[in-house]
Amino acid sequence: MLGALLGLVPGWWTPVAGQTERLSAPSNPASSPPAWRVVSSPNAGATDVLAGVSCVSSSFCMAVGTYSRSVGSADLALFEMWDGEKWSIVPGSPDAPGPLQMSAISCASDDFCLAVGTVYQTDIVTERWNGTAWSVVPSVDPPDSYIAVGLKGLSCATSRTCVAVGDVLGGGSYKTFVESWDGSWVIEPSPDPGPYAVLTDVSCTTTGGTLCIAGGEYGESEANTTHAFLAKSDGSGWSVAVTVHAIAANASFFSGVSCSSDRQCAAVGTYDVAGEGSLLDDNWNGSTWTLLHAARPTAVAVSCLSATNCDDLGSSGYVWTWNGSAWTQLAKSQSGGGTYFSLSCAPRLCAAVGSGSGSGGASKTAVEQACSAARSSTADVLAADAASTSGCGRRHRERPSVASSTRSPRLRRPRRSVIERLVAPPARPYRAARPPAPLPPAPLLVPPHPSGRRSGTPGLTGPRRRAAR
Repeated sequence: MLGALLGLVPGWWTPVAGQTERLSAPSNPASSPPAWRVVSSPNAGATDVLAGVSCVSSSFCMAVGTYSRSVGSADLALFEMWDGEKWSIVPGSPDAPGPLQMSAISCASDDFCLAVGTVYQTDIVTERWNGTAWSVVPSVDPPDSYIAVGLKGLSCATSRTCVAVGDVLGGGSYKTFVESWDGSWVIEPSPDPGPYAVLTDVSCTTTGGTLCIAGGEYGESEANTTHAFLAKSDGSGWSVAVTVHAIAANASFFSGVSCSSDRQCAAVGTYDVAGEGSLLDDNWNGSTWTLLHAARPTAVAVSCLSATNCDDLGSSGYVWTWNGSAWTQLAKSQSGGGTYFSLSCAPRLCAAVGSGSGSGGASKTAVEQACSAARSSTADVLAADAASTSGCGRRHRERPSVASSTRSPRLRRPRRSVIERLVAPPARPYRAARPPAPLPPAPLLVPPHPSGRRSGTPGLTGPRRRAAR
């Protein structure tokens, strides 16, 4: 149904006529990864939404989003951290301006993260995490000829190799916008395949060589049919890598990109067929892109750890995993129901964030997590995860891998004598942290943007981001 010859860029695209994506049914439940589960996440105000998440290990993830103290009041930045056991709110920088919508985050380690957002969709704001606190770092805004800017994707391969992508509005149309970070931000020239062009996500890697891939859509205008495209940078500048021309005037766009090395990337999005969204999925092997597609729910995000270990996420929370030859659908949490925008996977943990419905219909943060067999090193980790409500937690960090069945005596806890055990003081009970003091009331409401344009997705800026059907 979706097979078609697609628009080609010589040397970059391998069209597969009539090929459908290879799928497989869930395997034996006894050996299947534990199902995704809803994890409790705090809320800071009357309305809350998480727009982006980045995980570097099973005991550290950071998520960003937006909240308001009351319905209709000014947007403020929301930061939440996973410590292996629970999610908690982390204060943002007190120097951050407002109203502020944070839209993307990327962490290279547990002591380096960058998060980006905008004030009134005109001024870019960057905050940096140093392992202890968030602080504002200088940002670079587009030229004054542009009246609005939106950043949607951010990727940090190292603490000095980051790229942020999005779009700017000027001259009556949207154009791509790219900034790179090596300790400070610099605007980079970016390609525009058509009069209208936006970038939605980016992924950078330094494994094997420096490579960044960004995905988005382009067309004559946002109101007309748009087509998916990918842009590539290897450190020598950005260029169009792939353009996808949908058949029968149907639309397509990329919404998520993930690269595990300079020889493996995956891009996911939507290919519109008869008014229904179907998955558009492309894989990079270091020399060509290959189309793999299927008439199944679309994906809004993807996260890859290797060429044989990728997960993609649908906005309704369904997750599919790629083993190098076939996609398998993973079970969705039965207590879900949120709308999800971002996915990030570490070696033993995947987390998806978005928003759900709270009391009175106000949006609240939503988080689902899972630990998959492909990411776990021992069977007992899987058994523990199956009985856990929080997934791969801090208590799993010191479990040995199968390959290292013997451990150094230095890693073993020394046994205490009988006398020591008798006189040792009892363990102190766990005491929950004191909740933060209530926030003061918002000083002002968000005035209308001069362009008359607001984001269609909470926490995201720039032109409306299409939701997967």
